[in-house]
Order: sequence, then C-alpha cells, then structure tokens
Amino acid sequence: MLLLLIQIFTVSSTTAQYRINKKIYDRHDYIYQQGDPYKPESAALLSLIIPGLGQATCGEIARGSIFFGSSIAWFAFISYYGTNFGPESKEAYDLIAYYFLGQATISVISMIDASRVAKINNLAWRDHNRSVLNLQLQSGFSQLKINKSSKVIPMISLRVAFQ
Repeated sequence: MLLLLIQIFTVSSTTAQYRINKKIYDRHDYIYQQGDPYKPESAALLSLIIPGLGQATCGEIARGSIFFGSSIAWFAFISYYGTNFGPESKEAYDLIAYYFLGQATISVISMIDASRVAKINNLAWRDHNRSVLNLQLQSGFSQLKINKSSKVIPMISLRVAFQ
C-alpha cells in the first residue's frame, strides 16, 4: 500500500508537460481523428502488458519510467521478502498472491493513465499543429483616372493569410 502511495505521489509530481496540458485540455472532449499521433487503445494495451510502456510511446518517458520502476520495485520487494519462507509454506503462497495482486494493480493504473496521456497529448498536438486560415473581405469605392476623366468604381478586395 505504501509503495502504491509513493507511486501516485511521484507520478503526480513529475512530467510537467502532461501536468500543464491536462489543465488546458479535458480528456472527455477527445474524439479520435485521422492523423492523431497517439492511439489511446494501443497505449493502454502496451501499459497493461508492460507498465509504463504506453506512457513512453506517448512521449512521457519519465512518467512511463515511474510506472515501470514501480513494477520492478514491487517484484524486488516481494522477492526479497520471499526469501524468508520455504517454498511450500502458506506464507509463500500468500506472497505470490500479493505479488500478482500488486502487479495487476500497477498494470491497471498504468493502463488507465496511458489512455489519458494519449488523449491529452493528442489534443495538445492538434492545437500545436493546427494552421489557421484568416480571410478578410473588404468592399469600397475607388477613383479611376483615365485620360483626364475620373470615374468612381466599386471595389472588392480579398486578403488571405495563413497562420
């Protein structure tokens, strides 16, 4: 339980870019669009198989490393603690159950987080790579001078700018 709390605290206090983006964008507004660089389902599946891999593929390597490190730390803790018991003891079987329960918890939290990271990073990527077309249409009158005579003619101008 303490390891899980440390993991949650560490994940919430690192990866500043995701923290900034999640304050700007809401993952509930996300709808997949052709050309999105990150696939939330793929990120979730990768993080279910190897905790942190989905975050890393979405560009949040430090965040992914924390999940992966938590998984390794949990394995090391259980392995170290398991050396105190014989292979056939009840405690050893309990320890194996705790290992799988803890590993499943880390994997599920990592899976949910990877999906959220992919959605938020896609929304930020769209804003960053969006090109804006600015059209301005103006009408008016202009004087046209031809051979010492002057005529007033209507004028329309179109201004196109890409930002």
